[in-house]
Amino acid sequence: MMKYWKLELTCLSPVHIGSGEKLGKNQYVYEKGNKHEDSLVYFLNETKWAIWLGQQKFLRDFIDETMKDPQRLSLFTFLKNHYADHAFHEYLERLVKEGVLEPAEKAEAAEKQDRTNALNDISLHIKNSEGRAYIPGSSLKGAIRTAILVHLIRKNPGKYRKYWDKIQKAVDDAREENRFRRKDNDSRKHEKIKSSMGSVIDQMEKEMTIAPDKEGRLDMVNSFFRGLTVSDSTPCSTPPGIVIKEDLGERPDSDIRTIPIWRECIMPDQSVTFTLGIDESLMGNMGIHKASDVVSVLKEFASFQCSLMGPIWGNDYDRMYDADLFLGGGAGYLSKTLTYALAPSKREGIQVVKELMQQEFRKGKHERDRNISPHTLKLAYLEDRDAIMGMATVKVIEELKASVK
Repeated sequence: MMKYWKLELTCLSPVHIGSGEKLGKNQYVYEKGNKHEDSLVYFLNETKWAIWLGQQKFLRDFIDETMKDPQRLSLFTFLKNHYADHAFHEYLERLVKEGVLEPAEKAEAAEKQDRTNALNDISLHIKNSEGRAYIPGSSLKGAIRTAILVHLIRKNPGKYRKYWDKIQKAVDDAREENRFRRKDNDSRKHEKIKSSMGSVIDQMEKEMTIAPDKEGRLDMVNSFFRGLTVSDSTPCSTPPGIVIKEDLGERPDSDIRTIPIWRECIMPDQSVTFTLGIDESLMGNMGIHKASDVVSVLKEFASFQCSLMGPIWGNDYDRMYDADLFLGGGAGYLSKTLTYALAPSKREGIQVVKELMQQEFRKGKHERDRNISPHTLKLAYLEDRDAIMGMATVKVIEELKASVK
């Protein structure tokens, strides 16, 4: 029988779950402020924007400027050129009241945007029909699933050692084969390693999560994870914000490198709730009997990631140890991989991961990875600090009646 619990998730740092939609600088208005907290982004209500352009006799000018160079067109500059009044902020707020622009969202890293009052493309967070950000149940279930698998591997490493040996052999075979190939066949080497690793992980997951049928077959239809349901979260009560991506290398003398990638995120201190359902007859096979067991494995996986990152970056980013999970886009490779859990040692894990990284990201210089691979910590710029992306806490609020869906 399925039992249900209400859980609360609180963001410790920006969390981004992409909708798949990106907006270029000709699809939003960026207003740079004198201070960090004054910088704002206004998204268009595209239907009302088109009507407004026609009403103001600006439509022909807008089409002409778009046709000239759509990639460089800044809506801020366009509006500024078509409005003579000095109280420009009030003008934008008036457009918000008229529904032409959506209410403003705060944009971090004000001093790092280009001088044309436009950011690069902005990756949007997923929102509901009312335009409010939330966290999809699929994202939460994916994070829980990975945490459970890592828990099972670390609980009984000897049982799954055979899969690490297969991964190691795939990497060794591809490396040996590559000795006799030209450099332009590197992509073939990468695809071979990636395919082999994917096949091994798939085999292992089937062993971990599926009870064999009478003929000994492992059919995904019989997965224990059928006994786990996760709802979408409640919508956020406050608007999201816009943050810029930053990378920090593993070397002690590394500087934070700003990357021109902007993400719309649920911001720190925002809390949402979601419903977790567990069928103990299925999930009990993996040691999951109640909601507190899920929170426990999430904390365990977050702690494991911190054990890999901590010796390198922990002194400067010690709030990572408060996280129960690392969630969403920009949270980094460690939050999605089983490789380090499978590896007999951190050193052996690094050797395999950096081989994969080196082939997938040719310009990433992953052959130099020494203490961790990938060798960068994924950050977001905030007005008072740099924060690791995707950190959150989770706690059980209450058990619900069985009839709750």
